[in-house]
Amino acid sequence: MTKKTVAVVGAGPAGLACAALLAQEGVQVTLIAPDAQGDQRTTALMEPSLRLLAYIGAWPGDLQIHCAPLRQLRLIDDTGNVVSAPELKFNAHELGLEAFGWNVPQIALLNTLKQRCRELGVSFISESCESSAPASDHITINMESGRSLAVNLAIAADGAQSKLRSAAGIAVESWSHDQSALITSFSHSAPHQDHSIEWHKNAGPFTTVPLPGGHRSSLVWMDRPDRIAALAGLAASELTREIQLECHGILGRISECAPSKAIPMRGLRASKLAQNRVILVGEAAHLQPPIGAQGLNLSLRDAGHVADLVLAED
Repeated sequence: MTKKTVAVVGAGPAGLACAALLAQEGVQVTLIAPDAQGDQRTTALMEPSLRLLAYIGAWPGDLQIHCAPLRQLRLIDDTGNVVSAPELKFNAHELGLEAFGWNVPQIALLNTLKQRCRELGVSFISESCESSAPASDHITINMESGRSLAVNLAIAADGAQSKLRSAAGIAVESWSHDQSALITSFSHSAPHQDHSIEWHKNAGPFTTVPLPGGHRSSLVWMDRPDRIAALAGLAASELTREIQLECHGILGRISECAPSKAIPMRGLRASKLAQNRVILVGEAAHLQPPIGAQGLNLSLRDAGHVADLVLAED
């Protein structure tokens, strides 16, 4: 069994998955992060991500109960042009798959990964990383309380504002898009039939993704920032009416709209992915808009690659 010691800074899905992957292979892992509860967002995890979760024993298990399969993807031209593009439908069964992926609530995913990390022997320190100091054979992580921890390697999974990345001297390029996204969920009278529907509108996609039970979906609605800010300020009944109009009746009568959240669309790219005994994963390395379900799926892919690199050094 390896004697290598690793600190993972950040307790989002990417950090937790990375910690579990390494601990499963006998690496001594400490996860450093304040307690994170997650929020009401969901993420469509595709087959590669689900295979990674299955490898560490986090899928399907109890997690699948909270998720819904994506059996068909529909793309609809809703730009209002004189000539519209034809609707496109992609069915998982055409590829011999049960589903392209599953829509996974963030809270359920975090709870499952935390529990799996504990079962695998990951140590948790509920503090924030403030700085780090690399040496020839180790790196020291300094925490907000004044406590420090020396390990062979640190993995920065602490998000777009990563303090560990900054302490390692890794520069980033960042930018903003003239778009924001409204995140919410709602009920509907017509069954979603495990279909995810993406309406392509003039200012961005309006995407519904199925939730368990057949009559509820999550929503990512992209538009200009002023439009999204106005939508986020609406009462639930008013927002329900707006969603009803945008769906064109495909999902039946819309009701029970959950509290919404507006998220500005930003991008970020680190100049390096590793330096001074620090490796970046997830949004510490790259940040992109939630189009095509690539954000978290790419972050989980990072976790797998980093685990392979660490284990290959033995």
